[in-house]
Amino acid sequence: MKELNNGEVILQLERVASAVSSALFAIIAKSAEADTRKALWVISREAAALSVLLDPPELSGKFVEATDPYSSPDVPEGYQTVLGYMHEVNPDIFEIADGRTAWAKDEAWIEKTAQARNLPVAQVEACGFLKGHGVAISKAYPRSLIRERLY
Repeated sequence: MKELNNGEVILQLERVASAVSSALFAIIAKSAEADTRKALWVISREAAALSVLLDPPELSGKFVEATDPYSSPDVPEGYQTVLGYMHEVNPDIFEIADGRTAWAKDEAWIEKTAQARNLPVAQVEACGFLKGHGVAISKAYPRSLIRERLY
């Protein structure tokens, strides 16, 4: 059997974490038992956490352009603000949720978890929506960490 170097081990673990996560989502979707669904969600979250720890994004000089009122300008590649992420995955949510407060507890968890895992957090210019409410600066987190909390 071939001995793997650290990079190869990390790549294999990332593939396993991704496959486990995909399989669990399929099982969750088919499960009628609440206890089973809950247990699988916990396992899935742990698999997502593993992928963030194995491959934490770096703050690079590459940025993503803001294309809507909920996305901040100059967010580093691989990062996003909570509002920008929510608009990407469910733009209609803003018809029923107040973007100023709806994900405050989630963002607190994301911030705390980023600090605990020593993941970099970027301060970026606030999105147009928040600027309209007097907010000048937002925080951008690794996308995978936001996804771990908010899917």
